[in-house]
Amino acid sequence: MSRKKRKAWLITWRSSRRDYLNDLGRPTIVAILDSRVPADAIGHMLQALYCSESGLTLLEKLTIGSVEARRRYGKGYLGECRLGSNPSLVARRVKDLYIERTSASEQTVFWTEDAQFTHEPCSNRLKEIVPDRAMSYTERYSHGQYTTRSA
Repeated sequence: MSRKKRKAWLITWRSSRRDYLNDLGRPTIVAILDSRVPADAIGHMLQALYCSESGLTLLEKLTIGSVEARRRYGKGYLGECRLGSNPSLVARRVKDLYIERTSASEQTVFWTEDAQFTHEPCSNRLKEIVPDRAMSYTERYSHGQYTTRSA
């Protein structure tokens, strides 16, 4: 049976330190959305998700939820939308996404991250700096709780 592979926005937590992600107590993959959703709508969603998922105080939620915060903290880099810092929420379009249920308590999502490019200053040509790469992420569920592991 062939799997239907999709294009999607993948929203994940990202941090330079694993312990910061563990302290959140949240799954790494926050949302999987239709790839046709416009990037500015994704930016608004990142604000809402960051406020609801990161355990902020009420004052921090007010600050992060403001229009000014989106200008100040929302960043874009190589086709990504980001909000926050260490940990940050990162949204990017991915391709070939599909999910396998490996058992009643475990699911794995597979996808391909697009290659990333930069402009060469002299020639103004695009130079590939990161090739397409296959990725996966597994979540285990136990009595309504989840434990995660990345592959």
